[in-house]
Amino acid sequence: MREQYKRQILSGFPYPVVAYFMKLGTDECLDPGMLRYKYILHTGEAMSRLLGIIVLCECREYLERSEATLHDELTTEFVRKFKAPTWGRWIEFTRKGLKLLARNHVELTMPELSNYFFKGGSPEDASDTPLFKLLKLRNDMAHERTKPVHHTEFEYLCSLAYPLLKEMMEGASFMLDYQFTSVSKVVVEKKRKTAPAFTHHMNHHIGNSISIPSGRETLNSILDIGSVILINNKTGKFLNLDPLLVYEKHDQKLEDVFFYGGMSSPDKAEYVACHHGKNFVSSEAGRSDELIEELNLMLDLFGPQDSAPEVVNG
Repeated sequence: MREQYKRQILSGFPYPVVAYFMKLGTDECLDPGMLRYKYILHTGEAMSRLLGIIVLCECREYLERSEATLHDELTTEFVRKFKAPTWGRWIEFTRKGLKLLARNHVELTMPELSNYFFKGGSPEDASDTPLFKLLKLRNDMAHERTKPVHHTEFEYLCSLAYPLLKEMMEGASFMLDYQFTSVSKVVVEKKRKTAPAFTHHMNHHIGNSISIPSGRETLNSILDIGSVILINNKTGKFLNLDPLLVYEKHDQKLEDVFFYGGMSSPDKAEYVACHHGKNFVSSEAGRSDELIEELNLMLDLFGPQDSAPEVVNG
C-alpha cells in the first residue's frame, strides 16, 4: 500500500475503521507477527461491522418510507442473529440487505457499496471478497483448524492476510468522499418571507481522531441531534446510523465511537468502544431512551421475535 494512500486513510477514512488500522503503524505491529496479524483481522472485522451497519440503516430508511411489509431472506432468524452479531453475520446482513435494496431500486447514500462488496460479481455469493477471506482466516484459527504458535507461523499468516487488507482498503477509497458526523446543537433562523435556515454545530468522526470539531454548517433541513450521521459530500444525501454506531462520552470518561455489540434485550444492548472508551450497555447511556426506542424499532421492522440468542464466539 502506498504511503500517500496510508496518510489519506489516517486523515480521511471513517474513524471506526482507522481506530484499528492505525495500530499497524505502531512499533509493536510493524513487523510480521502475532500482534500485526491480530490488528489486520480487527481492521477487517471493523470494516465488516461498518458496512453491515450502513446497509441495515439503509434498509430501515427504505422500510419506514415505503411502509412495506418485509418478507425477505434478510428477516430469516433476524432477531436471533441481530441479538448476537458476529463478523460473519455482519457480512450476511450486508449481502442480504444490498440484495433487498437493489431489488426495490433504492438509491443508496453510498452508491459505490454494492460494487465494492460484491466486486462486480453475483449478489448470491460474497466468498471471493477480501472481507470474507479475512473472516475465513480468523475462523480457521478460532476453530483451531490452524494453530499458530511460533513466530514464523504468524509471519506466514501475515503474508496471507495483509494483501487481503490492502485490497480491502484500496477498494474502499470512495469512503474518503463521505463524512461521519454528529450534531451537538442546531440553531434555527427564520425571517419573514424566507425559508428557515438550520445552523448545525458539528463534529466529524474521521481519520485517527475520535471527534474533530468542524464548526458550523447551515442547511435547509435539520439533521438529527446526537446521532452519528453518514453524509455523501457529493449529493448531500445523509443516513442516520443510530442505534448501531453511536458517539458517547460515557459516565464522564473518555469519549469514543461505539459499535452495537449485541443484546439480550434493548435496555441491555452492549456497545463496544472503537479505541479507548469504556464499554457500556444501552440503559447506562446519556441517550438511553433514544437508543432503546430505536433498537425496539429495528426488531419490529425486520421480523417477529424468535428464539433466544445462541451463545456465539466471534
